Amino acid sequence: MTTPWMKFYPADWRSDPKLRLCSMAARGLWIELLCIMHEAEPRGFLVSNGSQLSDKQLAALVGTTTRELNALLNELEAAGVFSRDENGTIYSRRVVRDAEKQVRDKENGRKGGNPNLRRGVNPKANPQVNVEDKAQKPEARSQNYPSQDETYGGLVYSLARDDRDLGRSRRVGGTRAFGEVPHEA
Repeated sequence: MTTPWMKFYPADWRSDPKLRLCSMAARGLWIELLCIMHEAEPRGFLVSNGSQLSDKQLAALVGTTTRELNALLNELEAAGVFSRDENGTIYSRRVVRDAEKQVRDKENGRKGGNPNLRRGVNPKANPQVNVEDKAQKPEARSQNYPSQDETYGGLVYSLARDDRDLGRSRRVGGTRAFGEVPHEA
């Protein structure tokens, strides 16, 4: 199951100490290998058509010589950038984790969402809950907002009591603050 895009976090790439120890050429090879592994099945493993790639095949895929390829792979492996499975196949721990999470999330989506959430939160997962009834009952709405006034920097802000108050505000001392709105039941 390949997707046309992959998650890439530049901050993670730039802050990975193992990768930062490697030369620019080795990092360039690694991004090429990540692209190949993204399209592979299983995702995250450096394989083609289910079999491990030879050094000659891999060198041809990334556009280098086998000699340079081996030197750069040794540099990446010495730094601990990638892992190998029991057959010696190179794989990316991060890509494998992301692929496993994607499969798990897709399966949870079919079941109605995250199984760790309380029942009744997702109306599709719990058909006994009537969405209209839940929206009308005040006790069913979020009560996370305190109703008392709080002071920040000498200004008094009245916090919203429920979700309907979030859009209403008034000016207090030149600063926008939530206004006291009568609670509608």
